[in-house]
Amino acid sequence: MRKTVSVFVVLFIFCSCKHNYTPPADFNFSLSFGYFDDQISTFDSTFITDGNRPGSKRIKVIFTKAEMQQIYKRMIDYNYLDLPDNMGPKEHPVPWPEYYLVINTNSTKKAIHSCPNFCTNDKKIEKFDSIMNEILKILYSKKEIKDLSLNKRIAL
Repeated sequence: MRKTVSVFVVLFIFCSCKHNYTPPADFNFSLSFGYFDDQISTFDSTFITDGNRPGSKRIKVIFTKAEMQQIYKRMIDYNYLDLPDNMGPKEHPVPWPEYYLVINTNSTKKAIHSCPNFCTNDKKIEKFDSIMNEILKILYSKKEIKDLSLNKRIAL
């Protein structure tokens, strides 16, 4: 009986230590998204509306350590390194919201492009869109973003 309990304890400890959700010191990302090419970057803690075009706004937005860990955890859970670099068609017939994500972690850079809702049956796109929605949910909860009054025009 004692051996059985010991085996279960060892297995429990091994299974619970499977993933390390602490982001490495160099974990950062930039995300361009939507119809308007808005951009968030944790590399320089900025949010830019309208892709640097005339009338765009640039503000400082800082993700907390807990928020970065939450995003990193989601990326690890969905094996973001295994996602293809380009998901969805290269061209689409009408303006469509897009995501372009660049991730830096453990001295590795990964870039992923996706057109959400264009290929709704693809599980990889659904996983990626889930990560993007998590990032945008955190972004839109920030006071600095709420003060811009952009939420009505940014499509999630």
